[in-house]
Amino acid sequence: MEALLKRRMLLLDLAVNILLPWWIYQHWSSSVGDTRALIYAALPSLLWSGVEWLWHRRLDALSLVSLLGIALSLLALLLGGSPRLLLVRESLITGVLGVLALLSLLARRPVLYHLAEATLRREGHEALLRFQQRQSHPVMQQALRTMTLVWGGGMLAEAALRSSLAWSLPIAHYLAISPFVLYGSFALLGLWTARFRRQLKQRLSQPDTQEVPA
Repeated sequence: MEALLKRRMLLLDLAVNILLPWWIYQHWSSSVGDTRALIYAALPSLLWSGVEWLWHRRLDALSLVSLLGIALSLLALLLGGSPRLLLVRESLITGVLGVLALLSLLARRPVLYHLAEATLRREGHEALLRFQQRQSHPVMQQALRTMTLVWGGGMLAEAALRSSLAWSLPIAHYLAISPFVLYGSFALLGLWTARFRRQLKQRLSQPDTQEVPA
């Protein structure tokens, strides 16, 4: 039953974030123009993110990117932005996040350390203390830096790809393809992260790394 509910929610998510924006643009672009049609097409994602926040009291990375992109869209509309600039709104967000992630590698602790720490603070003092103790080991420090590098580079690559598509494809085609690029990029990064964490766990279980605090 739970698996069926998850599949239905996934289909609904795809409909709200892919099919509905495309249909809205196709329906309204001829009467209100490309710019306003793109603003209208962003509204379903905004409402969907609001519903998710009210239901779960949290926003995932994709929802956050979408919300920030919509905020940029509204700003661009007020400033008289062109339709092509509206299309690259989310790419600008992921690009900026990617740059910030890579720049954090210059600091003593990369951005993923602070994200993990903030998450564990909500799980209790014991989980947070165990995480902080493990960070003193070079293996864990290098692992966080590697993950930050891969995520930062991945978000930059995604931003570059979608930006190039935004300027080269017809708007309707871009609206149909762009969500798959965004979701696919985050899915690949998530799969890589899961595999990397499994490998890290195996490495930490080896005798030469068992001095990592449990």
